[in-house]
Amino acid sequence: MTEILVLTEKIELLEERAAEMQYAFDTLRDSLNQLEAKLAEIEDAVCRLDMDVDERVTDVQRSAEYDIDELRNSLDDLSRRVEAMDDFLTVVDERDAEEDGRIGFEIHGLEERIAALEQDRA
Repeated sequence: MTEILVLTEKIELLEERAAEMQYAFDTLRDSLNQLEAKLAEIEDAVCRLDMDVDERVTDVQRSAEYDIDELRNSLDDLSRRVEAMDDFLTVVDERDAEEDGRIGFEIHGLEERIAALEQDRA
């Protein structure tokens, strides 16, 4: 009979340990499931962040390309204006030479009048 009691106690102890192990296993499984869910959230956030960064880089690149195009257009326009002004000054120099410097004298007089007017305004 004592053997039966001893065996019964061992069985009860083994059942308690099995229940504890099952609880620990279930707890670990729940923790693993929570970690997997968190990992999925992190992966999703990283994916969205990558897409956002890619989108922003693309936007910046497009903006830079637009700005570069605008600068090129402005530079081309400025170059055309400089060429036109150079052509104009060449014509003025030729006319001035034909009229013995009278145009240059008139331009100098206009510059003096403009300077005087600017001083009066100040």
